Amino acid sequence: MANQSAKRVTQQNAQRMSLLSKLFIGINAFYIFIRVVFQYRSLSWTGSIMYLATAGVETLLYMNLYSVSRPRYDPGGVLVSSGTDLSQPGLVSYMFDYIYISWFVHVLSLLTKWAWALYFVIPVYVGVLAA
Repeated sequence: MANQSAKRVTQQNAQRMSLLSKLFIGINAFYIFIRVVFQYRSLSWTGSIMYLATAGVETLLYMNLYSVSRPRYDPGGVLVSSGTDLSQPGLVSYMFDYIYISWFVHVLSLLTKWAWALYFVIPVYVGVLAA
């Protein structure tokens, strides 16, 4: 019975990471394509640095989620650990929140440079949670 639960978590993690991978590549490729092809004249050092910094943090969080969600097998192929359940609350959900906020800001920043100010929502959110 417990092994069925571990297999279910493994399958759900694989599905969630597959979707996250597609969205990760798609949204970042969309941003770069639009910014370079259609908005090249409005491209600035500040915007580029903001994008690279936030995309870097986003990539680190994505790699961390990928690492902790992977199942572990023994040499015989028996499932030892299903990996961290990606649907659990806590740090994992905060990593997803940051990634989603980054995607929203990246797409919105194609319309206005003030979209980068939305990153101030994160420390305010943490402050509200801590209070």
